[in-house]
Amino acid sequence: MRLQKYLKEKLDELEQIVLALGEKRKNMFVNWLPRHNSFLKNEATYDYSKHIVYKRGMVIHVDFGFRVGAEYGGLHWVVVIQNDAKSARTLVIVPLSSLKEGEKTHRNDAFLGVIEKLNENEAEALLGQITTISKMRIKPGPIYNLTNDQLDEIDRKIIERYVSPTMKRKLM
Repeated sequence: MRLQKYLKEKLDELEQIVLALGEKRKNMFVNWLPRHNSFLKNEATYDYSKHIVYKRGMVIHVDFGFRVGAEYGGLHWVVVIQNDAKSARTLVIVPLSSLKEGEKTHRNDAFLGVIEKLNENEAEALLGQITTISKMRIKPGPIYNLTNDQLDEIDRKIIERYVSPTMKRKLM
């Protein structure tokens, strides 16, 4: 009974927080709730074996959901950066973003140019948003592939951004 009372208090608190959000974020949160609830409901029985083996460089569509602060949220294309094991329940990915005309890639991100067959927009890999996701977040649909040059650029920028100068000297 205490748990139910506590849950009711927290849900009432959540309602007040959501109502105080700006209209756009409020709608984003409310629209995310059914998908979030579905994830929670199906988590224990989710069949991960229905997934293919994801390879480094595959571009897939995922549902990040409602996130806080500057975390990437919503539906986005991502690139798989670590080869997958069939039994794995998670993937390491980097979100992709389209560049608007005249827009430059941030110095810490990787410029990829056009991703063949995805669309005609130039893209960047947002290396500050590298994350691990549950395979439950993957949306069914087409899969695209980065070129070796595009993957090399991601590797180069990861080393530039995350590897210490001492280790860089050893690698080079």
